[in-house]
Amino acid sequence: MARKVYLDTALYIYVLEQNKTFYNKAFNVFDSEFSAGSIICSSPLVLLELLRHNSLKENPEKFEKAKSLYYEIPNAYIYELDTDIATSAASIGVKYNLSLPDSIHLATAIEADCNIFYTNDRKLSKIKELKIVQIS
Repeated sequence: MARKVYLDTALYIYVLEQNKTFYNKAFNVFDSEFSAGSIICSSPLVLLELLRHNSLKENPEKFEKAKSLYYEIPNAYIYELDTDIATSAASIGVKYNLSLPDSIHLATAIEADCNIFYTNDRKLSKIKELKIVQIS
């Protein structure tokens, strides 16, 4: 069975913006997981955060490119927010004192049985329910 991974929104932003510091690391995560045939798990929250990012304001071309990046990922599966994810997000958010978006991302990854959660958010390293991999 293929490995399941969750990519935090920051990785999408780094690739979209070709971020000088993190582009190569984020691109390598995408590339290595695609090559391995991993299932890329996601939530509509990734799309929302990506499309609301400051770099997309008043830039229709970049807005469309962001949508394409999200929707055209090979082996992607989007997990809709349901009551199981909502309950898990509430629990993990309280347990670790996390923001609602972080709680939803993590709960989605946990409910999807992801093997790895890639992020650049150091405060998520304290999560015990899921293997957290920092890209920096």
